[in-house]
Amino acid sequence: MNAISLFRSTEYIGAKELRVHLDKILRSDHPFRVMLHNKPTVAIIPDDKFMELLEIMEELKESGVLQEALKRFRVKSKKKHAWFWSKEWQKGEEEVDRQIRAGKKPHRANSAKELISQLSK
Repeated sequence: MNAISLFRSTEYIGAKELRVHLDKILRSDHPFRVMLHNKPTVAIIPDDKFMELLEIMEELKESGVLQEALKRFRVKSKKKHAWFWSKEWQKGEEEVDRQIRAGKKPHRANSAKELISQLSK
């Protein structure tokens, strides 16, 4: 079995169904993918299938296929999110990282109104 056929054999469930049947799902030998906002977000895979998946990933890594896919993903991501990779934005990211390392905690907002209030200070 390869990674693609493993994920094709998964059953999609919603987050609510996961909460209701979590114990049963975790004991199952069948893989599931949890859907949040209509996107598969979490995969629940039995141990033996997970080990198979790790072996497949190791083979992909050794063959160089995984590195090539990651390289292509990075290039596409940089094009799609060019604003994030701009010098100005990266400079701001570095500044935030320095502040966090210095012990300053980032602001947390529980609502849009609270966020706007914090940003306008």
